[in-house]
Amino acid sequence: MSDDQFTKLFKYMQKEFKAIRFELSSVEGSLRHEIDKIYNLLDVSLKRSETDEQERLAIGRQLENHEDWISRASKKLKIKYNH
Repeated sequence: MSDDQFTKLFKYMQKEFKAIRFELSSVEGSLRHEIDKIYNLLDVSLKRSETDEQERLAIGRQLENHEDWISRASKKLKIKYNH
């Protein structure tokens, strides 16, 4: 291979690699954006799940309090209460 052929090949390869790097950087940006969207959706879903769990615990505690109150009230009122 002569120096002239090598130089042409080298310049051609530089041009091709530059084009490939440009395309990869574009794909990388799009991919990063899509991954960020997925993480945001997961964060929203996790927050909803945590909120739902806390609300269920609060409702369960309220129900226990109501059951206790009804049980105590039924004894004082001499009403039979089966729970």
